[in-house]
Amino acid sequence: MANFYIFPLLLEARSDHFYEGNEYIKYLSHRIHGLRKSLHITQRGGKPKSSVDKRYAEILLFNADRAFQQFVFLRSSQRRHALRRLKRADQFGKELVSFTNAFDCNDHIFYLEAIAFAKYIEGTLNYEKRDWEGSLSAFSISRLSFLVLQNKIDTLAEHEKSVLGELQNQIDSNLRYVAQRTGLQNQTKSLDILMLSSIPKDEEVIQHVNSVDSEILQMTGDEQDSLQTITVIEWRDQRVKIEHPDVVLALYAIHDVKNSPGTIDSKRDRLLAAWARAEEITKSVLDNTGLEDEQKFQTLSICYTYLAYNVVLLRIQRDLAVENDSELVASQAQLRSRQSLYDSIIKNIEIAKELPGIARDTGMTAQLEAQISLAKSKRCQAIADAYQAQDKLASLAMCVRAASYLQQVNDILRNFEEKPHLIAFDIIPELKKDEKELKKKILLLQSLASMGNINQPPKNLSLVETLDSYQTLAELEPSWNLTDADIRAIPAKPLFFDLAITYLGQQTSFDKKKAQPEKPVTSVSKEPKQKNKGFFSSLLGR
Repeated sequence: MANFYIFPLLLEARSDHFYEGNEYIKYLSHRIHGLRKSLHITQRGGKPKSSVDKRYAEILLFNADRAFQQFVFLRSSQRRHALRRLKRADQFGKELVSFTNAFDCNDHIFYLEAIAFAKYIEGTLNYEKRDWEGSLSAFSISRLSFLVLQNKIDTLAEHEKSVLGELQNQIDSNLRYVAQRTGLQNQTKSLDILMLSSIPKDEEVIQHVNSVDSEILQMTGDEQDSLQTITVIEWRDQRVKIEHPDVVLALYAIHDVKNSPGTIDSKRDRLLAAWARAEEITKSVLDNTGLEDEQKFQTLSICYTYLAYNVVLLRIQRDLAVENDSELVASQAQLRSRQSLYDSIIKNIEIAKELPGIARDTGMTAQLEAQISLAKSKRCQAIADAYQAQDKLASLAMCVRAASYLQQVNDILRNFEEKPHLIAFDIIPELKKDEKELKKKILLLQSLASMGNINQPPKNLSLVETLDSYQTLAELEPSWNLTDADIRAIPAKPLFFDLAITYLGQQTSFDKKKAQPEKPVTSVSKEPKQKNKGFFSSLLGR
């Protein structure tokens, strides 16, 4: 990041260490103490010491950021204490701007970095105090400084881009909300025009911006005239103008995200969130609108269908872009990812089919049906690729099913007169390409499957499998005509006859109880048992 000083420090502190809450505040305190020790301006009470070294700007920056983070941490629980910390952050921000201007008034980048961060804090303070005019002016200066610096940034890490993008998104959302609170004259302006109209011409920041990038201040009235088309919705040969204030603001929010700085990939999620928010607002307004005003209800219904369809379209495009950007190599994981992608596409198109403005539109329904069949065909091809190394017959079956889905697409488009829209796929080129690839793949799998059967060694089949295969082969052979054949029957005893007789003979013996052998009787002479004599009998001898 060439010629930048404050932004790398702020982004490195906020993103590199992944601190949150009190941990980040403690980290900033350690950084401030270390900087004061290195500059020999440590203090124990009394008036704070300052320095003319450029590193003193780091102390002011981290002090302002620490106080601002304390405000964010205490905002929900201790509002009065949080506001005191926010005022302290605003004071450090103003000191930072004064230091940068006094250090080198010709270092425009250094000044714009300081003013962008300081005015963001000042705008937040005015926002909390409900000073809408002051907040609008402060946020406008901060946004202008960020736009100028955005064009001068050479390289940024991904985590630093995310931190800077979140800060810019917060400024844009606050600026749009403050413009809504200031009056109707600011609600329908774009953020760029609103920003320039809210900055006084004698502001010092205008001079620094002219020195760095003067083209950003050249905004013409033609751009504002083109904004009037934002509230005009065109959907399937129908053109309506939206006048409800909540829906109009939601449409302008979509326009703001589209024209915000950054690449398409970095704005994809924000744009999808803006479309979804507009759909939600329009659905709420439509539910609260009665059928008495038929014209208003019809206008809102067309707007809701238009927004909901675009939400589905953006979801599909985001999923396709994420899949194309995936770094997975050709493996089972990539094939599973492709299957889930096509499942998601089918689900989203099914949602679009159920929208009230599409369910009765036969032309749009036919296009969506063709897209679903094409997505199912691609899903079958992905499953076939997954099976190709293990089971070529299963892979061949999935390719045949994919070809049947392509035939459904041809049947749908055969009597379709209008030009198909680009929903998930550009359907006509994709259809031609898939048909050629499927024909080659089916022929290849057929040859591989037949070669595999020839080279397959014979299996040792069990008795049941052998009998089943024998019956199957016997059914394929022509039946014999035994009426005209000279065949003489030879009586013969069945092979199992002896076994049957033996079994039947043993069956009766099983029911009888076996006679137990008699035990031999031994002659035992019976002798009278002697009675036990008592004590007195034995004593007297009786």
